[in-house]
Amino acid sequence: MKISHYLLSLSALLVFTSVGFSQGMKKVVAPANNQVKPATNTVSPAAVAPATPSTPASENQSPWTKNMVKIEGDTFSMGAKEETKNASYYEKPLHTVKVNSFYMGKYEVTVAEFEQFVKASNYKTAAESDTLQMVLLNGKTEARKGMNWRYNEIGEKIADADKAKMPVTRISYVDAVAYCDWLSKQSGKTFRMPTEAEWEFAAKGGKGSPNYEYACGSSPDACVVFRNNSKDRIQPVGSRQPGSLGIYDLNGNVFEWCSDWYSPDYYKTSPSDNPQGPSEARQRVIRGGEIISSTESCKNYKRDHRNPKMAFFNVGFRVVMIE
Repeated sequence: MKISHYLLSLSALLVFTSVGFSQGMKKVVAPANNQVKPATNTVSPAAVAPATPSTPASENQSPWTKNMVKIEGDTFSMGAKEETKNASYYEKPLHTVKVNSFYMGKYEVTVAEFEQFVKASNYKTAAESDTLQMVLLNGKTEARKGMNWRYNEIGEKIADADKAKMPVTRISYVDAVAYCDWLSKQSGKTFRMPTEAEWEFAAKGGKGSPNYEYACGSSPDACVVFRNNSKDRIQPVGSRQPGSLGIYDLNGNVFEWCSDWYSPDYYKTSPSDNPQGPSEARQRVIRGGEIISSTESCKNYKRDHRNPKMAFFNVGFRVVMIE
């Protein structure tokens, strides 16, 4: 089993950051960098033992990029063609977009990685407030209290032995931003979630994009965890074949937060150079599909969206790094 490790080689005390989230806003307005900035959550000093790498880093490879894939920038065709039968109007038109080079995590952030952040910062997630969370039982969802990132999709507490294998979910977009901000301070690098364009560029094959339907090609069975093969259970990261760039689980298993605000009409006015999404909206983009999605809903061009202050049992995230 391959496991992601971004939190490598922390040699002593960590640098701490104030993180948190705001609530109660009817409309969320993005700051200049198009990221939700969490409100202050008091952070107390603590030492965290360095994570153990799954494989040794090469001599010239930073431990922060060891389990990340460098994706060379290029232009590609984003969205769906007008004649694409199952594409919605907000996934059209097909348009040419340029993205700069970036690193993307091979795997989604795991429970163990998020737990290390929580232990270091005393961070409290959105789902840890007195809210209801959905669980998936026998193909149906029901609401329960007390569910947060420590619990899986059926409401069971995740065992210690499984934390490094499972993608973390029940994480709001704001929680994911807090994690990225913390990781950036520890590493001295810039970590964030991918833009919608970066995500689709990676899923479609990167530079010289072959415009795949799924990250591994035209057949979903090899690399996608979806309705027909999931048995309604989220799978460990890296359970299926990687995509053409060596990145796992872009399609299916759990949705992934992207940094863009969501607008159904954005493609009609999107800039061609490194689009960042609208300047403000109510929802954030999610991509990739999940365990109860159809194969169509897991295709690379498919778009969805969620409230950025809420957490969901079927939404996780992965990070990108900018040099």
